[in-house]
Amino acid sequence: MTTSSTNGFTYPTTDEMDNNTAQRLVKECATLIIEDIPMGTEFGIDLNVNNIGDHFMGVKMIAPGLHFIYYSSVSKDGTVGPRSGFFRFFKPQELVVRKWHQFDEDIDEEYTDSVQYQRYKDNVSNGSMDVYLAVYQFSTYADWVGLTDYITDSLFNRINPKSGKILSVTHLITKSGKNLDKNIIEKDSEGLLVMERDPNAVINFSELPKHFLYPQNSSATQVSQHSMDSSYTMETIASRCEQIESLLGELQFSFITFLVGHIFDSFDYWKQLLKILCFSEKSIIKYTDFYLNFIRVLHFQLKQTPHELFADIVENNNFLVVFLRQFFFNIDSNDVNEVLRNRGQRFRKFLTKTFKWDFVSQQEDEEPTIVDIN
Repeated sequence: MTTSSTNGFTYPTTDEMDNNTAQRLVKECATLIIEDIPMGTEFGIDLNVNNIGDHFMGVKMIAPGLHFIYYSSVSKDGTVGPRSGFFRFFKPQELVVRKWHQFDEDIDEEYTDSVQYQRYKDNVSNGSMDVYLAVYQFSTYADWVGLTDYITDSLFNRINPKSGKILSVTHLITKSGKNLDKNIIEKDSEGLLVMERDPNAVINFSELPKHFLYPQNSSATQVSQHSMDSSYTMETIASRCEQIESLLGELQFSFITFLVGHIFDSFDYWKQLLKILCFSEKSIIKYTDFYLNFIRVLHFQLKQTPHELFADIVENNNFLVVFLRQFFFNIDSNDVNEVLRNRGQRFRKFLTKTFKWDFVSQQEDEEPTIVDIN
């Protein structure tokens, strides 16, 4: 059987698995058990989602590392509810147990029954739980790693919602008055409760400016330059992060939480950050390794995006072509590293062949750059 190595973990590349390989994976990998999850629930891990059958209790052979677990309730008439989920860095041989609660159709963050936990652990070890556990689908594991490999522990801990939950529907709470007494709830002129977004349920991405930044005391000419070249903006944002590669991690986290988590705000963030990275002309010269990795990250993302999704977000509002046209122009018109130039050319050919995008001619409806010199 053919195997490969990704992220330091050796995994099978085919769906066929012999007994020796299966036993090795059980010892090396993690297991997730979810008590009482209803049959028919839409359940997914990473890039694989299915409606679960009877007797399903979880997933085994989960490769060590970051994974996204998500789920949606399904009514008797087949209506699928909003998607919820959570990320977790699984450890080798780790057993994670959670419990489904029918009342709010959600999964607990922690499992408190230590006696039952030990029973599960024993049963996983002796194999008696195997019949109730689905096998992690290694056929998509390499793709998953390619979409998440810059999401480090420190980055994850900074941007993951405090609640630990990824919610496709905005979670609202009643707004407290300016008075320190939290029992005072604000109401509008018609006596209705004033609601606000729950700060604990928000993904804590880096703050991005609405317009490109420029240094204080810049001349009108300098303001114009920084309004076309976002390098100063990029470096300002990167200076607030752990390292410049954190921007790639945020690009990945926003893409995953949009594509798999169904959070539209994440798509908007991905779009904003993508524009800043594509329009950073001076940074392309300065940060060669970063932009080599940026091309790889974006290549993985575009390969995974369904074509029908592009019909909505690209063809009707072709921002990706506009951003990437500028990115390729910045590479071609500057003295950049030759490896970066060649990789950029190959990436452009891939996009032109795959999506039929035109990076040569200018769009007639592209708006001019408007510079605020005040």
